[in-house]
Amino acid sequence: MESKIDARAHTVPESGDPQTLSNLKASGMSESKHVPHSQDLDQAYWYVQEASSGRDAIPASESILKSLRRRIDWRIVPIMFCCYTMQFVDKVLLNYAAIMDLNQDLNLRGNDFSNAAIAFFIAYLMAEIPNVPVAKWLGANVILWGIATACTAAAHNYNSLLAVRVFLGIFEAAIAPSLMLISSQWYTKSEQAPRFSIWYAGLGLGQILLKWHAK
Repeated sequence: MESKIDARAHTVPESGDPQTLSNLKASGMSESKHVPHSQDLDQAYWYVQEASSGRDAIPASESILKSLRRRIDWRIVPIMFCCYTMQFVDKVLLNYAAIMDLNQDLNLRGNDFSNAAIAFFIAYLMAEIPNVPVAKWLGANVILWGIATACTAAAHNYNSLLAVRVFLGIFEAAIAPSLMLISSQWYTKSEQAPRFSIWYAGLGLGQILLKWHAK
């Protein structure tokens, strides 16, 4: 199968990399043409364009692709699994804290506990859609999420607990969308569903850990 991308279907913006432009020129693509919304094209697009312009390009064998897929699986799927597991545990951990006299320790009254629980999901809803590079966004939010979780131990009244829950909702909101975007970036359409099911299984592991800890 011809591996070269049709030059008529893709064009190069003026700000393209000079080396890439020269390679694409050699394959018959004009530098003067423009791509609509070219700022949305990621580095993978230009890499494919540059690689496909090489005349000596050799298609990867099935064994090479399988080995590459396995290495990707071991590098990112366990991390996604752990992130989703800990996210679920952190969501419901407040309910277990209530059983262990949280209301009395923080002097919560009336609907204070319910308000603190609801504040998490309101903040979660408002900050759920990432609009920045997903890998950096996820990494930053996981770090801040850990800091906010540690600050829960410093909560001493309703106001401090409410503030911590709001920040937890903001930082945890990036987890699920980022995991879905990362899965779609690293895997083909047929490979995505099994990986989705693997890291989503972290929800079940989180429930097992909570039930085991509650005994």
